[in-house]
Amino acid sequence: KTSTSVLIKHDNYPEIFRLQDWLKENKTLYDAQFVEKYMALLEREFGVELTAPKLLLNELVLVVDGKFGGKFRDSVRKALRASSMYTYEGDLADANVLKSYNDQVSLSALFIVHSDNLSKLRELKVLSADDFDGLKKYLRGKKDGVYSFKRGVNVPGFVIVADGYDAALGLVDRLAGLKDGFFGGLGE
Repeated sequence: KTSTSVLIKHDNYPEIFRLQDWLKENKTLYDAQFVEKYMALLEREFGVELTAPKLLLNELVLVVDGKFGGKFRDSVRKALRASSMYTYEGDLADANVLKSYNDQVSLSALFIVHSDNLSKLRELKVLSADDFDGLKKYLRGKKDGVYSFKRGVNVPGFVIVADGYDAALGLVDRLAGLKDGFFGGLGE
């Protein structure tokens, strides 16, 4: 599928399109229609899996609440098969907690937070007031869950809230197994 003879067919472009023909016409990646045609190809080939959290979290910033007392880095890397990961594991009151998160604004993010420290996400301005209210509403009556928010344009953020280490790891595995993306609470 990496060959230049890949076919592109999409409702917006009903004709069969060959990347090699595109190149023969001296068109480049910078031509206005290229991104739209390329995205059409990706949508056709991958479908909803194009938005799978595992794909979106291939490169990420991981922030883990130190209250769990366990190490998540290796387990998260293995579950998500992350190729690049900036990690902070420790006290959410630490001044350096968001350094990588703020420095790497184009990367998706995963926060693993103990339910006792949920308010830290709002205090640190990780979540907007609306997202924080949405997260609290989603968690009403639950001990744990997974919430997704828009960190930036085309950059998602995910929050795993749990009462214990094992529950949090279980939610990491659940997130890694999803075939398509979501915003808001998982399963809403």
